[in-house]
This record gives sequence, C-alpha cells and structure tokens, in this order.
Amino acid sequence: MSQNNPLKVLRIDSSGRTQNSVTRQLADRLIAQLATQERSVQVTTRDVAPGLPVVNEDWINANFTDPEQRSDTQRAVLATSDALVQELLDAEALVLG
Repeated sequence: MSQNNPLKVLRIDSSGRTQNSVTRQLADRLIAQLATQERSVQVTTRDVAPGLPVVNEDWINANFTDPEQRSDTQRAVLATSDALVQELLDAEALVLG
C-alpha cells in the first residue's frame, strides 16, 4: 500500500445491541490496532442490525433488466444493494462484528 493512501476499511456491525455490545467493542479495538500499524485508516461503517431491504420480485426484475434499460423506479429499487456492493468493492479490509 502506498504510504500516502489510507487503508480503506469497511466495518459491518450486526449486533442488535448498540450499547455495551462486546462485538462492537472488539471491532473498535481491532480498528484502533489497525490504525497503529498503518499510516492512516479510512473507515466506512455499515450497521445492518436495523435490517436491510429484502430481495423481492421488484428487486429481481430490476436486477435482471439491462442497466441501460432500467427505469428510474428500478434504479431506486437497486440503490441500496448497489451502495452495499460498492462499499465491499472499495474496501481493502473488512471488520465484521
């Protein structure tokens, strides 16, 4: 990794506990440890505990429509999953808690 570029970390929290969560505390400690070993760390946090949109027929139809042919409604249906996929593609390290 270049010394000028931060390590891109995607942190995914799934614990239903937002207060006093051991897994969230462990994720904090792991990221703090990474920060001591790297020049800098850029963290994107995704909390999935509140839930994610379900894959339903509208999502499936939109996903199997050629991207050039998608309607605005179909693009909106896929927006969250597209954002989640992009976060994974952008990450160089994952911290799952």
